[in-house]
Amino acid sequence: MNLDYNAKVWNDVDDEIKDYGVKLKPHYYDKSPFMTEYKSIIPIIIKYAERCNSPKDRMFLLSTLSVKGYDDAVPYLVDQYKHYISDIYSEPFDDILLSHLCNTIMKIESKRYIELYIDMMHLPSTTALECIIKMAYRLTVTK
Repeated sequence: MNLDYNAKVWNDVDDEIKDYGVKLKPHYYDKSPFMTEYKSIIPIIIKYAERCNSPKDRMFLLSTLSVKGYDDAVPYLVDQYKHYISDIYSEPFDDILLSHLCNTIMKIESKRYIELYIDMMHLPSTTALECIIKMAYRLTVTK
């Protein structure tokens, strides 16, 4: 892992989002620093998440999207979950990163992507899926 490269990604994202009045730190965001009306931030965060060469930094950056109403981020987040499960997952720490990702999806709580949530539940089980199952239950998904 190239720490200088990851630091550059964080600096670059900060430069691009400075108009939103937010400076990000490389840690998990339990509460997003963005507001609902800042939906234009979604493609910016995804662009820089793609540039992270560390899955940890990618998950931390994606956790900033945990805003109810950021529905457009859900397909990308689900794809990241699928990729992580099939290509990266191997150690206990990975479960924590998947939990961050699933918590982000849960906080968005989009009814538009019920089928994607169901697809996630057909993947190999992880403890991270628990919050997706709870969210689907709240959204009254009976499938």
